Amino acid sequence: MPASIPAAGIGCANGGERPLETTGHAGSEWGPGRATRRRAWRHLVRTAGTAAAGVTALAARARGSGPATPPVAAAAPGAPVPAPRRVRLGTTIWDVLGFHDTPDVGGSRDLAAFERHLSDLGAKWVIGVMPRREWYQAVERIGAAPITRLILPGNRYDGELLRRLLTGIPPGSLVLPFNEPNLVAETGYPVLPQLHALDLIQAAYVIAQAGCTTLITPLAQEGALIPEPGVLIDELAYFEQLLRALTSLESRTWIREHMALAYQVKYNVNQGADPFHRLGAHYVHLVVPLIGYLDIYVTEGGYFLMDVPTIDYQAVADDTTALLATELPPALCEHVKLWGLWVYANLFQRPTAHQGDSVVHRLERTALWQLSGPTPVYHAIVEYGSRQAG
Repeated sequence: MPASIPAAGIGCANGGERPLETTGHAGSEWGPGRATRRRAWRHLVRTAGTAAAGVTALAARARGSGPATPPVAAAAPGAPVPAPRRVRLGTTIWDVLGFHDTPDVGGSRDLAAFERHLSDLGAKWVIGVMPRREWYQAVERIGAAPITRLILPGNRYDGELLRRLLTGIPPGSLVLPFNEPNLVAETGYPVLPQLHALDLIQAAYVIAQAGCTTLITPLAQEGALIPEPGVLIDELAYFEQLLRALTSLESRTWIREHMALAYQVKYNVNQGADPFHRLGAHYVHLVVPLIGYLDIYVTEGGYFLMDVPTIDYQAVADDTTALLATELPPALCEHVKLWGLWVYANLFQRPTAHQGDSVVHRLERTALWQLSGPTPVYHAIVEYGSRQAG
């Protein structure tokens, strides 16, 4: 979801998620055909200009000296990948729980309340939008780890600005330089996955030089691009094309060493949705065959109530408690490091910013904080954590 901007996605033509059995196969019925891919690459060349040549120089600097290694072709599904780490069963969402702070640049306005609330909630991670220095200090006192989300103009690579922004970020941090490139609301115009891969790999070189790790950009779950009449690139197709483009620009080994995967999981409350199905399908059928095993950070996870008018705070609180107790499936439990609940409708910290914001009103019953203070959803998380500690 955009920082300080309501979501305004474009619905997929097929009206929903692609079936699992079609994932991970280039040229399948859901993916763009050869002619479309040729047009996409021509568009990339026209738009990127000489940027691709700069990737080689950036790579050399990122490695310290010497020429960059030649780009490698993307691995075909089924190609050998590194062996998975030892599976530790029994990990629950509570064990990797984090929170995405308000979408305001600098972070929550009341840092004393922010620190108290996040400590009570048992946050292991906190995501902030271009946070101020005091925000990082508060997160450190909580005992959580920060993830820094940046806002670059047009959601595009700007090396000079990126270097300046990185000077205020603690070394070793996770950095999310972009957000939802498959959502026109983020950029104002369609950004093809090949072009975004070029932006992302250039940013990753700069971020690696600063001693930090780059998160591969999360996509809008509801996003779909229509770059030209009659051509639609839905989320699944965009994701595959992005991964393939990354591996055409840099080696899988370098990507695994310097990058991790950010992801979004949103679903309607009380709909019996499996929070892991979509993530598992994308990870097992696309990420592992094309790149290998990457750590996963769910930076925006939680509920939508767009079409569920009768749900109240207590129902959301009950569902949240059940979510926290949910065990990560074996294929994901060693790789999911964060499940970050998105607290967009934090009216306590943003008493006026949401006036007239229709998204907030539709998400209001998932809120952890109202103007009057914490809601039953907040109390349910605190009580669950107390039981785990006791």
